[in-house]
Amino acid sequence: MHNLIKFAGLALLLGCICQNVVFAGELPRFEQPVQQADVRQPEQQKRKFTPDEDAKLCVLVAQLGIDDWTLIAQNMPGRNGKQCRARWVNGLAPEVSHAEWTPEEDNTLRQRHRQLGNQWAKIVLFLPRRTAVSVKNRWQTLLRKGMKQPQLMDSPQDVRPRLPSIDTFPFPAGNR
Repeated sequence: MHNLIKFAGLALLLGCICQNVVFAGELPRFEQPVQQADVRQPEQQKRKFTPDEDAKLCVLVAQLGIDDWTLIAQNMPGRNGKQCRARWVNGLAPEVSHAEWTPEEDNTLRQRHRQLGNQWAKIVLFLPRRTAVSVKNRWQTLLRKGMKQPQLMDSPQDVRPRLPSIDTFPFPAGNR
């Protein structure tokens, strides 16, 4: 009880910080925080980069380099540094390949996924000019194609075992 009173006094002193605590006497009563809707300004809503924004980002990276994404974002209205960096690293950087995936790359991806699992940042080390995002997306594409065309998947480890249905399960006689 003594610690609770100390806490209540401290929380009263820090009232501006503890906004979700309401006091009834000396005992704190905690309220559920209200989940707020997305209150970003319309120009800050999530949206795809336009070709004009892509061109502007390329020019800014050429001028300012890739060390200060906040500075770059200050010159891109409605964008933050994280968005600018992600767009550059995953799409616009000249070292990123957008070519079709080769069968050799697909085989490397399958082999490394069997070894490493979903560790895309490690798998990408074996696939030059590909990003972790593109590797993950390609894996998902291979899984979807594998469901339709089993010959694309070259290992029984790539196929999930199917559980027997209730009709085919061998129950003892009379226990169905």
